[in-house]
Amino acid sequence: MRRKRQIAVILINLLILAVYLGIQVVKVYEENNASISGTQVTEKNGEDNIPFEYSGKVMGIPIVENADFLEGMNKLKTEENPGICFEDTIVPYSKSGNTLYLSQDYEKTEWVGKLSVALEDAFLCTLQDAFWNEKRDAIKAGHSFSLWCLTKDGYYEFDLVISGMPVISMTTQYSKVQKKVPYEIDPDKLYYDSEDLYYGEFRVFNPGVGTGNYEIVESGVRYHYKGATSKAFSKGSYALSLRGADQRDLDVSLLGMRADNSWKLNALCTDVNAIREKTAAQIWEEFDLADAALNTPGPRMEYVELILDDDYRGVYCLVEPVDEKKVGLDDNDALYKMIDYTIVEDGDIQHSIDKKWKIRSSIRVRYPKDIADYSAAWYPIRDYLNTFYRGQVTENAADKLYLDNAVDMLMYTEVISGSDNYFKNIYFAADVSPEGTYKMRQLPWDLDYTFGNMWTLDNDNRVYFNPDVTVSYHEKSVPYLAENDAKGIKELLESRWTTYRKSFLSTQEIQKKLTDNRDYLINTGAVERQNARWPQYAISTDIEYLLEYQADRMQWLDEYIMSFAQ
Repeated sequence: MRRKRQIAVILINLLILAVYLGIQVVKVYEENNASISGTQVTEKNGEDNIPFEYSGKVMGIPIVENADFLEGMNKLKTEENPGICFEDTIVPYSKSGNTLYLSQDYEKTEWVGKLSVALEDAFLCTLQDAFWNEKRDAIKAGHSFSLWCLTKDGYYEFDLVISGMPVISMTTQYSKVQKKVPYEIDPDKLYYDSEDLYYGEFRVFNPGVGTGNYEIVESGVRYHYKGATSKAFSKGSYALSLRGADQRDLDVSLLGMRADNSWKLNALCTDVNAIREKTAAQIWEEFDLADAALNTPGPRMEYVELILDDDYRGVYCLVEPVDEKKVGLDDNDALYKMIDYTIVEDGDIQHSIDKKWKIRSSIRVRYPKDIADYSAAWYPIRDYLNTFYRGQVTENAADKLYLDNAVDMLMYTEVISGSDNYFKNIYFAADVSPEGTYKMRQLPWDLDYTFGNMWTLDNDNRVYFNPDVTVSYHEKSVPYLAENDAKGIKELLESRWTTYRKSFLSTQEIQKKLTDNRDYLINTGAVERQNARWPQYAISTDIEYLLEYQADRMQWLDEYIMSFAQ
């Protein structure tokens, strides 16, 4: 008995600690325990004090045959959700169209969870609708259901839209204007710590993506606009930091991805099909799985629909961050982000060392966060550029990188036609020994200019499609080693290409990923909503040109990749 009391005390203390840390804001609902209702349920009046006739219930709310009972009642106006909840969590609301948004798994036939209203003496009901019995068709069609909230003062009327993908709701409570740091003091802070910050609430309604079960996550959030290119678009991209009740960073797993406080919401404005970035990320996952010991997990991402401050914002990708935790770095290591294509001069790097700066033109030192020795922190990337881009250090060049990873990155950027990823938008991770020697790994980031898309200033979307499949995109280390016939690099490249082409790099597998992502956008009903909200960033579901492009590209690559091995 004493032992049971001790265990109980420990569990209570753990609960108190969880509440203190803000973990209470994370809600997970197992599907087997969730309230699942269909229109076949026929509860009668008197059992729940509902003051009108109804024929059944769906998601816990009564279904009425018509709206006659509303006659003579006062129709109330609102520009916010008056308290309508799903599993006791406020439902995302958009002022435009007076619409509530809910997420359900489009592949399953049963409606999951329970709707309710957090108002005294209030009831919800919905109109009989054939689509209540055709869940998948309702979601795919983007059908709007009628929903009424009855109160003692009258009734509210809403459209209820069911999305087949996760829905994120963010509500801003206040903002802070950041003071600009002069360039000469710290250019890194000028470029990356001067964004205005917004603080508020964050909710995710996940029908089971990455988890298999319905999941609702609530937390605080701090966010800002992200990306130099994305700032040109009226549909913004955002960097998020999730926060607990104590206002500290709160690590949470979202959509089955890793537990972290830092996340990105990419607006997908540069891709008319909205499938390139997700597909490119999935292909890098395949490279990582093929050689997990040598490669590094890239930025995983999942589709979501975003409602920001009661405004429907459309389709986004929620993206895991790339940082020292993902790459698995220790105290000796370094992580560099390439932010443009400039090959930094050695003297310019020395200038940043002298000034104690974390940034120089195309290079940003992302780790270590707190630099004690700037010369040591800059050394790996400085030596790497001197070796592979200036030919100043040729001895033991192959020992300065992981050959398998370098070969995979060359093949990867060529397969995805990474026009913005063959030096820029690459992370270089240096595994540094206690003696100061290093081995470099690479992993991709920011994958929107892929599969034929190229950057331009000639149109508002900053993109054009180049149908030429013979354009090459790769970083210079592998060609340098192949030219010097270093350590069997040619044989390694030939072997891995041949092996991968028989599996995840087959033309059919890549085309299937592109097609599956297109179909997901259609089946979840998101395409029409995005296109209505953002006609200038409308999603086209016609991808035949893209499938043909990729088939021709792979055929050309079969010969081109092998040319390195000659």
